[in-house]
Amino acid sequence: MVSGEINDPCSAALALLSSGVDGTSAALSLSGIMDRRLSAAFAEASAGRGSCPEITVTAVGGYGRGEMAPYSDVDIMVLARDRGTLSSDYGQAFLYRLWDLGLNISHSFRTLGEALEDSMKDLKTRTLLIDCRYVAGSRELFTEFGRDVSEKLLFKSKKTFISDILRDIQLRHRTYGESLYLLEPHIKEGRGGLRDIHCIGWLLKILFRGAEGAAYGEVVSRHKYDLLMKARDFLLKVRLWLHCTAARKNDVLSYEYQEEVARSLGFHDTGRFYAPELLMRRYYRETGHVSDLLSRLGHHAGRRFFSLPFGLGMRKLSNDFYTVRNELTCRTSEVLSAPEKILEAFLVYAQTGKRLSYDLRDTISTRAKTFHKRHWASKSLTAPFVRILKGERVYETLSAMHDLGVLDRLLPEFGRLNHLVVYELYHRYTVDEHSLLAIRNLESAKNSRELKLQYLAEMFKSIKQEVLFLAILLHDIGKGVSKRHEEAGYRLIKDVLERFDLANSDKRMIEFLVRHHITLARLALTRDPSAPESIAQITGIVGSEDNLKALYLMTYADMTAVNPDFWTDWKAVVFHELYEGAIGHLRGISSTFEDLPDLELRDFAKDMPERYLLSEPFDTIARDHGHVKAALAEGLSAVFQERPDGTVELTVATRDRPGLFSRIVGLLSARGFNILRARLYTSRSGVVVDKILVSNWRSLWWEGLEEGLRRELKASLLAECEALPGASAQASPALQMTAPQRHRFEYVVEIDNETSDTQTLVEIALPDRVGLLYDITRVLYLEGVDIESAVINTEDGVAQDVFYTRQRGTKLSYSTVERLLGSLYESEIKSLGSR
Repeated sequence: MVSGEINDPCSAALALLSSGVDGTSAALSLSGIMDRRLSAAFAEASAGRGSCPEITVTAVGGYGRGEMAPYSDVDIMVLARDRGTLSSDYGQAFLYRLWDLGLNISHSFRTLGEALEDSMKDLKTRTLLIDCRYVAGSRELFTEFGRDVSEKLLFKSKKTFISDILRDIQLRHRTYGESLYLLEPHIKEGRGGLRDIHCIGWLLKILFRGAEGAAYGEVVSRHKYDLLMKARDFLLKVRLWLHCTAARKNDVLSYEYQEEVARSLGFHDTGRFYAPELLMRRYYRETGHVSDLLSRLGHHAGRRFFSLPFGLGMRKLSNDFYTVRNELTCRTSEVLSAPEKILEAFLVYAQTGKRLSYDLRDTISTRAKTFHKRHWASKSLTAPFVRILKGERVYETLSAMHDLGVLDRLLPEFGRLNHLVVYELYHRYTVDEHSLLAIRNLESAKNSRELKLQYLAEMFKSIKQEVLFLAILLHDIGKGVSKRHEEAGYRLIKDVLERFDLANSDKRMIEFLVRHHITLARLALTRDPSAPESIAQITGIVGSEDNLKALYLMTYADMTAVNPDFWTDWKAVVFHELYEGAIGHLRGISSTFEDLPDLELRDFAKDMPERYLLSEPFDTIARDHGHVKAALAEGLSAVFQERPDGTVELTVATRDRPGLFSRIVGLLSARGFNILRARLYTSRSGVVVDKILVSNWRSLWWEGLEEGLRRELKASLLAECEALPGASAQASPALQMTAPQRHRFEYVVEIDNETSDTQTLVEIALPDRVGLLYDITRVLYLEGVDIESAVINTEDGVAQDVFYTRQRGTKLSYSTVERLLGSLYESEIKSLGSR
């Protein structure tokens, strides 16, 4: 029975979970199964070997804590009285026995002295050995370890030990995500996860010398300790189901497993929420308890070991509020008997930069719940709230208000977003957290001294901060109401603003920003930002420079809060390109042929399509003229130009021929290059200038790369045959992508004949793979469709591409659109089910 359970690591876990036991009991039972297995292996290894030296086998780390999961590490320490030959032989025989059984063991071999010495050098070793538990061998030696070593593990150099734990917590949170509200959290190492619970346990043992629950006093109340134990049980159960669902060691609760884990835990769809959303809301609540307790305990440890003595630094701020030891507190709890006083506390918090004491936090949280919603609807509360939005530390203050339930009552429309999970491409945070992070990022940019962010600070000067921050805070209130959340938010925002004593012009700007907050991003990322219709569309929407600047700032805030990696130097360039084009349009600035410096350049520009002059600056036109002359003389010109944002633009000039762009894409894809954007210009005289932007040039660069690509381009593009190269077949195995994770969005192929007066837009959103772009362009070529420009956007395993197309000089006909949709469906959408 036991052997079978170990060989099939999920069977025992599934049997336990299906029987209805809690997560703590299931993990303990799995640890017990492993104990019996190791004990039996130790007995077998010792049999027939004569007198046994003093050796004990101990469980350490998660195994020592009794937190086994089906695929978790099995950490053991073989403890010996000394490092004699006999001890080493016994230890090796035992380990060989475990390996013969196929057990994946992480082990160490130490003497009593070495255990203590090693732990003093390394935080990981020290915390591993704190959670040490007897498994097999000499009980006397283990008792001696507990008497002589365990005490020193906890209390030797206690101040340094606590400092190391607190520093490691900060580093781990930066690595795995500062936010509690990640949509795909790491349940072990992330904020509020199991590792934080371990840290709480270590700190409690150090600070209270191993006392239990009731002895923790005011620092950790009995209620908060019970919440901690419930959170631990929940996280252990989630981890057990996650391992069984993934059938491997996996501690990231990613999209692809959330539905099955949720249903395994008993969550079901309701009228408002899907089961995975209910799971995640419960997850955030439990990890919130853990994070709060860890913060309190870390603060207590810091004050006890690293702060000034009590009484120093006391300062009165007003009749009601003062600071003690750099913390903000109030005279008595009765001070906060009205919502206005609670808002005043946060205003003082914002103005002074002092942290709220935990006593004050608890009082605010309790008091906030006692007031009826009509108390929060008063305009007397919105006035100090606007003062908070005007000041400094806006993100910190709003975040504290949200944590303590005040912001949710003052703005119930925002409160509805609390822990709201909406699965969207690229997003990694809950809706409420995303909105707060957007304010944080823009506030940081406003105060930044980084040269590349100075243009944002300059834009900020002409926009009222409180107007912009209120719009950002409320920009997603339509989520969960409608798929067109910007329109739903626009309808909801009118009622919200009635409670604010703002000028009508400020209210109109907030309404405008909420309604159009995704417009700039959509045009910049899914349309050609230099195309005349893109510029005309954005200027027609904004109507003024102030609106454009405010929308740009809001878009920056929104995009940077999607996930830490979403905003890139390339995106900054693309957004600014659209912004500059819109500013020029609003100011009536335009380029004409007559502005070019000489007749030859004017003739060249006149031969190119009209959008070429609108899209390219004069210095680029001059360079392209030189490339075209070289191409006419040599058959082809290929030039690589590195840009400040780290991308490289490949400009190919040659005579037009069928399938030209597909050939270029096929060659670049086969070499592993990631194409971001393509602009394709065909002159009236039949000369093509294709500009292709590549993002990963530096990572693939080697000396001679440019010359090698020129030779390959000439060989492919100047070939007489009509057949196109098979990019998918040429791609090296090293470049083949693994199957992308399953995302909660619909795969799309759409044809847009309305946006442009002269072109048809073909828009796709599909799982990315090597050769996808080539295959799509090949379908377009085979249908006789000319690609005039393309916006290629691939992130997080998803390709979102838009192609500006024409056929025989006009937009695509209905029959062509019908055939094209059928061909694309057959080649991509229909094949998704088999991948």
